[in-house]
Amino acid sequence: MNLPDCIRKARLDRGMTLAVYGGLIGRTKQYMYLLEKGKIKLSYEMAVKLAKALDTTPDKMFSGFIEGK
Repeated sequence: MNLPDCIRKARLDRGMTLAVYGGLIGRTKQYMYLLEKGKIKLSYEMAVKLAKALDTTPDKMFSGFIEGK
């Protein structure tokens, strides 16, 4: 699983729309769409914000990428 797929899966597992998830981190629906499509590079700071918005850690959120699943 790649990083954008991990972001999308985490969001969908919590039943969130792109707009709601983006709102939690101060970004637009369009930004979130591009992030989930891999068109925007993910910074460490953004990974932390994304995980925190879902009440998890980057390690847990991106475990599919880290484990190569």
